[in-house]
Amino acid sequence: MTEEFFTKSLKLEIITPEKVFFSGNIRMVNLPGEEGEFGVLCGHMNLISKITNGLLTMFDERNHISDKIFVGEGFAEITHTTVTMLVENAINLKDCNFDQFSQEIVFLKEQLNFCKNEFEKIIISKKISYNEAILSLL
Repeated sequence: MTEEFFTKSLKLEIITPEKVFFSGNIRMVNLPGEEGEFGVLCGHMNLISKITNGLLTMFDERNHISDKIFVGEGFAEITHTTVTMLVENAINLKDCNFDQFSQEIVFLKEQLNFCKNEFEKIIISKKISYNEAILSLL
């Protein structure tokens, strides 16, 4: 691969169960992988990686951060020119409000007292962890 290959843009798609959250060209992306954060440029080797709850950082053609997205668990398929992510959820940190997430955590913790079974407790606990992770980034 030539140096020119690494200066080309990379196609990124972030897909949640509800919608295509993002689809566009970027210069580089840092992903929250199971083994830790890793970066992807055009020309990356092909692989499939498990994605953990965490921060995805996109970079523009000038290598400036263009967006920070909190993504839920899922998978990423990486080729030489594309990154396709299937994740539980995604939220742009620009759209996050500290007070909103703080209040949601308090509400969810109160709801734990009213769970009818272990399954409900697991679901609510997972939502609490997700909101706390986002809150830690704000």
